[in-house]
Amino acid sequence: MISLAFFRLKSLLIPAIAAFVFLWLRDRKIRKAEELAEKKKQFCDALMTMSGLLLTGHPLEHVFLETGNSLERIYGRDSYMASEFYRMDSGIRLNHTGEQVLNEFAERSNLPEAAQLAGLVSYVRRNNGKTEEVCGNLAYQMSKSFETESEIRKILSAGRTELMMMRILPPAILLLLRFSDPELLSYLYVNTQGRMFSFACFLVYFGIWIITDRMVG
Repeated sequence: MISLAFFRLKSLLIPAIAAFVFLWLRDRKIRKAEELAEKKKQFCDALMTMSGLLLTGHPLEHVFLETGNSLERIYGRDSYMASEFYRMDSGIRLNHTGEQVLNEFAERSNLPEAAQLAGLVSYVRRNNGKTEEVCGNLAYQMSKSFETESEIRKILSAGRTELMMMRILPPAILLLLRFSDPELLSYLYVNTQGRMFSFACFLVYFGIWIITDRMVG
């Protein structure tokens, strides 16, 4: 009886620990995705501000400070993008070129759009092109991308609630049976075949959880 009770306890702890680790990793992944989305949103606003300043005749090297001030008013001085633009302005004051500070920013931020901006600005300035058009076009592309992602999130949000209910239902039924009629499931823990079957069911359930999480993620 003691060994049976111990195995039952272990059978509850293993799924609980696995679920905790999975949810922790999933929460960490969601936080990173949210941070990246916020970083891109701030960068898109920065591009629109830069484009407006360049259109009014400001040289590239003079727009970083004004863009940082604009971002500070919107997101606060401690926001990621405001800090980065103040840092780029500091680089300009140290006699770095606009292309240099943009390339350094692209390396620090790991944003594909920042690397794209740095490359395009370098190309355009070498060929006497219009930098303001580069900023404006890239900002437009990013805003359209945000709109598409927003629509996708709306479509997926309706299915997430149903998916969560389907995930909760199997363990809820199992717990109900275990506490209401322990003998009904006791054969799963008294022999090797039953233990292997219960463990296989857990692996299938956990695998389905991971697959569906990736599908809606």
